[in-house]
Amino acid sequence: NTCKCGLECPIQVEKFFNFDPEVESQPWTASSNGENLGNLCNHRREILALAAFHSSQAETMLKSQIKAWK
Repeated sequence: NTCKCGLECPIQVEKFFNFDPEVESQPWTASSNGENLGNLCNHRREILALAAFHSSQAETMLKSQIKAWK
């Protein structure tokens, strides 16, 4: 399997791409797919973990700033 960053490995073209101009594009989100993270390539798994970490850190900082303002 060759990594196709951001796509499940091995890639299934018919599952991820639709070249019909009549079909509206939909952005990918981690929560919308509900997929098993075991199917993801290592790069994508690392990116999702890093994004979750940054999100939790931002939330923690925001909560501490709100407490400081009160």
